[in-house]
Amino acid sequence: MDRSDSPLFTVKPQYRFLLLLYYIWPFLLFFAVFLGGFFGMAGSFLLHRFVAFRQLKLNLPPGFPLIFITWSILAFSVGLPIFMHVATKKSVEKTEYMFFQDRVECRVGYAGFFSRQEKFIRYGDIIEVSFQRNMLQRRYGLGTILFLTRAKGGVNQGVQAGADVSDIENPEAVYGQVKQLIGLAK
Repeated sequence: MDRSDSPLFTVKPQYRFLLLLYYIWPFLLFFAVFLGGFFGMAGSFLLHRFVAFRQLKLNLPPGFPLIFITWSILAFSVGLPIFMHVATKKSVEKTEYMFFQDRVECRVGYAGFFSRQEKFIRYGDIIEVSFQRNMLQRRYGLGTILFLTRAKGGVNQGVQAGADVSDIENPEAVYGQVKQLIGLAK
């Protein structure tokens, strides 16, 4: 077996729920209020119409629409993070980054809800490698390594592309190994 066909080392991202909330809080806030408000108003309206249509003798309180909307917003505020937690944890468990002598292969568990993504980047194609850590990554001893390449051909001509190795343990050590590999490849 050729030495370049077996990975020199493999890293896997680590899942932390607080990191997930940090990454998705604007999305979460918007959709909890928007979807909760929309379904709360629609549900309240439909319930009022249903009660009137069936001529039921339900005495709904005057503030019922506001109560219904509030409960809908609360349901989405709890339901969306639970859904995102399950989906993200499942994706992270299937994600791995394999470093070979001449390339890095990124296998992302789920790039969307139903699709997997695999990326193959030769070290010679990498024009920049950077390392970053946000506040929560520092707290958990994690970090992200970014690979920047120049996209080639078609619609993407001249657009920067690459990959990121996110939320890995011992990021400084991995970053040092990656710089060595890239330096040897050029």
